[in-house]
Amino acid sequence: MRRRALAALVLVGALVPASCDAIVGAGDRELDASIVCDDDGGCTCAEGRGDCDGDADNGCETDLSDADNCGACGVTCANGGCESFTCACEAGFGECDGDPTTVCETDLQTDGAHCGACSRDCLGGACEDGLCAPQLVPNSPAYAFTVHGDQLYFTHLTQGGLFRVSTKGGLAEKISDSDALGLIVRVVGDIAYWSAVDSVLATPTDGSPTMVLANGVQPLYQLWVAGGQVYWDNPDPTMAGFSALVRTSTLGGAPVEKVALLGETKYLADFATSETHVYWDDVTLIHRAPHDDTTITDFLNAPTSPTFFATDDANLYFAGGQSGTYAVPLTGGAANEIADAAPGYGSLVSDGQNVFFITFADGDSTKAIWRVPRDGSAPPVKLAEDPDGFSGQPMSVDDKYVYWLNESAVARVPK
Repeated sequence: MRRRALAALVLVGALVPASCDAIVGAGDRELDASIVCDDDGGCTCAEGRGDCDGDADNGCETDLSDADNCGACGVTCANGGCESFTCACEAGFGECDGDPTTVCETDLQTDGAHCGACSRDCLGGACEDGLCAPQLVPNSPAYAFTVHGDQLYFTHLTQGGLFRVSTKGGLAEKISDSDALGLIVRVVGDIAYWSAVDSVLATPTDGSPTMVLANGVQPLYQLWVAGGQVYWDNPDPTMAGFSALVRTSTLGGAPVEKVALLGETKYLADFATSETHVYWDDVTLIHRAPHDDTTITDFLNAPTSPTFFATDDANLYFAGGQSGTYAVPLTGGAANEIADAAPGYGSLVSDGQNVFFITFADGDSTKAIWRVPRDGSAPPVKLAEDPDGFSGQPMSVDDKYVYWLNESAVARVPK
């Protein structure tokens, strides 16, 4: 990291009340080429020199390429060298305090307020090797979860039913009267929708009785809610070894409707909803259908086979295995690679400005959590590593943190 220091020329001014020519010729001064005369007959330090001790008798005695006076008197390169009168920070150090006299003063590897980069605050968490250490949300032993407002809703890792806990801390409370073992949970408005091994349920967040929206079904990997519909992928009873994308009304009492039978893929890799459509993959072809119809249209011939989906108000995002992360406008168009290939991709989520995603290395259980602008205008930034992170369950995000599933609880890191 480099920062342009103060001006390299330091005015000494008239050393005595006489012309510069007279001063330079005076026999009792230690004057040399470090001092030059300006057009007004005054004395000025030559470029790269400074009068840093305030002693006129020894002229501009200081070399401003020195790390203790880099570019100007008193500018110290605390953890770096001086190159071309500018502090060049050593790796892992940065200029974060805004004080022009101390440059490269911050240890970006350990400073919790400037972790990995200036102003990257770990919000009370530790900074280790330039990454904020993941924080576990207390009392959140989740099998699946989502964050809605300041509440974290989760299906319990070992107990049945739906629970919630404040993201600010506190005890978890069970809010469902059902003891079903939950698989996926989404919250829309004041209703939590969740799937169990043989049903899809809706639990009001005020603790009112849970309603069974569909029974005798087998939701597989995912659940989305939009346009008055709850969507999930379900084994197709008419074709062994195949799954179907199905839906039912959020109001209850409606039959389960098949949107599409998965063709070549047999099992859906992932799907997601926007305000108007549901999107799903069939190998590299992405289809979509409106919420109020089952008319299927081709949306995109993807450059790689999608593995995980996410949406926001503008784009559909998908991770393409080891081929990168892509964004495509909901209005249609080409896919834009916003993050290049990494060793394996997991789930992803968007906050409307950035996309957050998980990567993992083959044969290595450690997961890395990344952030990239949703338009791909800057390279991805690694936010954290979690040896116990789980890459497949949906992620979540609020105004401060990005959340993912850990083996024992929900983990998070400042976004």
